[in-house]
Amino acid sequence: MAREAAPGAATPPCGGGGFTLVELLVAMAVLVVLLTIAAPSFTQFIAQQRLKRVNAELVTALQYARSEAVSRNTSIQFMLMQSSAMTCYMVFIEGGVTDCDCTRTPGNACVLGLGAELQTTQVPAATDVQVNRITAGSAPLSFASDGRLSGSAVATAFQIRTSRISGALGTLVTTVNPMGRPSVCTPDGSVSGVPTC
Repeated sequence: MAREAAPGAATPPCGGGGFTLVELLVAMAVLVVLLTIAAPSFTQFIAQQRLKRVNAELVTALQYARSEAVSRNTSIQFMLMQSSAMTCYMVFIEGGVTDCDCTRTPGNACVLGLGAELQTTQVPAATDVQVNRITAGSAPLSFASDGRLSGSAVATAFQIRTSRISGALGTLVTTVNPMGRPSVCTPDGSVSGVPTC
C-alpha cells in the first residue's frame, strides 16, 4: 500500500546531483590556470629527461668501449664527431680511421683501415642536445687492453659536455679518469638528481 505524503511536507527535488553551468565554467577556469602554471616546469622536466637520456647513452658507449678493450685484449677507440645536423660518436677497433661523417648511416660513419666500427650513435640537432669534447685535442680516446686510458688522454681527464643547443639550462659533464671509468656531474647544478661538479 502506497504511503501518502503528510500535508505540508516538502517533496524532494527531481533529478538533483548535477553541476550547474557556472560551476563547470569555474572548474574549467581553475584547470586552465593550473595548466598555465605547470606547463613551463613540465617542459623543463621533459628537456632534462632527454638530456639525461642522451648522456646515459654516452656513458654506456664509453663503458662498452672499455669492456670491449678488455674482452678483445686490444686497443679500442672512442671518437666524437660533429656536423651541422648532428653529433655522433663511434667505438671502433684501433686502426687507420679517415673520412668520418656523422650523417652517414651507423656502421659506415668512417672509412676504416685495419680497424672495425663496433658502434656508432647519432644525436640529431632536433633533440636540442649537443655533445662536445671539452678537453684539448681531437684525437680519439683510446682504451688499452687493461681498460685504462692510453696515450695523451692519461695526463688529463677526458671530458665531454652534454648541453642544450637552445642555450636553456641543462649541462652535464662526463669525465673519463685515467682508469677508464666515466663519471657524470653538472657544473652549474642545472640538472636535478646529478651531483654538482
